[in-house]
Amino acid sequence: MGSMLMLTHTWILRELLDLAGLEVTTPDIFVYNVCPDILPIHRSVHSSMTHRIPRFMKVPPEFRKAHYVQIHLLADDIAHHGRICEEVVTEFNPDATGYTYVMGKSLVDPIMDYCARFGCAVNRLEAIYRSHMIVELSIDVYLRETAAGNGLIDLFQDAMAKTDRYYMPEFTKTLSWLFGVEESVIREAMNHAMDFYTLEKMIRFTKGDERVPRYVRIFGADDANESACAGMEELMDQGMSLIGDPTAYLHGVVRAIRESPYCGILQGLGDKAGT
Repeated sequence: MGSMLMLTHTWILRELLDLAGLEVTTPDIFVYNVCPDILPIHRSVHSSMTHRIPRFMKVPPEFRKAHYVQIHLLADDIAHHGRICEEVVTEFNPDATGYTYVMGKSLVDPIMDYCARFGCAVNRLEAIYRSHMIVELSIDVYLRETAAGNGLIDLFQDAMAKTDRYYMPEFTKTLSWLFGVEESVIREAMNHAMDFYTLEKMIRFTKGDERVPRYVRIFGADDANESACAGMEELMDQGMSLIGDPTAYLHGVVRAIRESPYCGILQGLGDKAGT
C-alpha cells in the first residue's frame, strides 16, 4: 500500500454518486471501492490480484457491489495511463502517461539519490514507480488539508465500522468471487485493516507524525535515521509542490468515468447506491 489515507478514491466515488443523484443507503460501498488497496495488507493477497480485474466485466446481481471495486480500477487506469483501459495492463510501463507518472518525473532522480544515500539503492524503473507513489500520497494529503476533502476521513471510518458490523458476510462472499480467494482471507485482511486504519492512526498520518517514518521504511531506509527522515520529508514537500492544486485533475477523472460505458452502470443502480 502506498498512501494510507484512501481519500482520493473516496472523494472520486462520493463525487460520482453526488453527480448521479444517488443516495447512499449502505456505506460499505466505500470500502468495496478502496479494497484493491486495502486487501494486500494480508500476506497472501497481492496488488496484482486485486487490480487485474476486467474493468467492464459483467457482474451477477448477487455480487452487484463489485461494481464499486471496478470504479476504483477505472480511476487507477486514468491516474496511471491517462485513459480507461479496456484490456487490463499487466506489464509495468515506465513511460506511462497518466497524471501520477507524468507529475512524478522530476522526482525520479531525487528518489534514486535518496535511496543511494541511505543504503537502499534502486534502479530507475523502481524509482519511477516510487515517484508515482509520492504523487498519489500528495493528492491524499491535499484533500485532507483543504475544504475539498471535508468529511472524507469520517466517511471512510464510518464505512469501515459499518462494513465490519453489518455487511461482512456479503462483503467477503462478493470479494471471494471477484478475486478468487477464500472468504476467510478477506475476513482476515479486514481484521488487519480495522487495526491499521484507526481514526487516531489516520490523523497521525495526515499530520506527518507517522507519514514520514512509514515512507522511510517503505523505501527501505532506517526510520531511526534523522537524515533519512529529513530527506523523505523533502521528497514529500517536492511532491506537494508538484501537484499544487489537483482538483482539475480529480474532476477530470470523474468526468472520464461518467463519459465511459461505466456511466450506464452507475445510472442502472437506481436512485439509491448500495441497494
